[in-house]
Amino acid sequence: MAARKNHRCDWRDRAEALQSELSTTRAELDQLKEKTGLLDERIEALNKRLFGRRSERQRIPDINAEIRKQRPTDPEQAKAKRRATEEQKKRIEAEPHRPDVPRTQCHCEYCGDGPEEFHLIGSKTSTVYSMRPAKLVKKVYTRDTRACHCGKTIVSAPPPERFGKSQYDASVVAQLVTGKCSDSLPVARQTEQLRRQGVPASRATLNRVFLQAGRVLAPVALRILALIAESDIVLGDETPIRQQDQDGKGYSGPSATATSSPTCTAPIAAARHQRRSWGAPRACSSSMGSPAITL
Repeated sequence: MAARKNHRCDWRDRAEALQSELSTTRAELDQLKEKTGLLDERIEALNKRLFGRRSERQRIPDINAEIRKQRPTDPEQAKAKRRATEEQKKRIEAEPHRPDVPRTQCHCEYCGDGPEEFHLIGSKTSTVYSMRPAKLVKKVYTRDTRACHCGKTIVSAPPPERFGKSQYDASVVAQLVTGKCSDSLPVARQTEQLRRQGVPASRATLNRVFLQAGRVLAPVALRILALIAESDIVLGDETPIRQQDQDGKGYSGPSATATSSPTCTAPIAAARHQRRSWGAPRACSSSMGSPAITL
């Protein structure tokens, strides 16, 4: 007796449900296989770059590029970044320049008109950025002293603001700290730069000013380190440095979170127990361009 096609029962419903579930599972399995294949290719390429033979011309994979692949850029954030860049360009002081058309070019080979007959029909605007080196200015303050008619009250003009007891103000100290910490310019090299400008700068004086600036900015540095330690991901570049009268090694290098720039430099005398106390995972790399390692 042949089975009827329109027969319905619990077993038939269950078989159809299992068939639909099997089709869905197979589709998901195919997607996972495709993703696994892509991941295998990426891992193989990374292993080849990291552990294979490489030359100085071969590029090392950038951890920020890998993070961007996992976290696609938000279009709104990209637009906001472009707007911020445009606003930053607008804040730069602009100098208008309007060069004249050379008179030797104002000659028409068809009608014979000369420079006097040429008239303006339009203009084109171009932007060129030019660098002007920083200039050290010597400010000479003449402080007046005044007294009343009876001579019992004498007042003087306020003294100039300077950094500590040095002969420099805060702008010179800011340039010194920025050159040392951000541009990797030693104090000795900056001393030679000031001497070339005619300033009898002393290396010992600038070193003392630099250390004093570090003491003034210590609360800011400690706050930045605390914020870095609280982050989920910490990017660091630690370099071991020997310490005087210490058994352990100190570590110095820039540290940054996943959303901040690597502008914070850890103190040279950072102890080992401070490194262990950080609970956040860290991604570290050496200064020679070795691959990044997540701890």
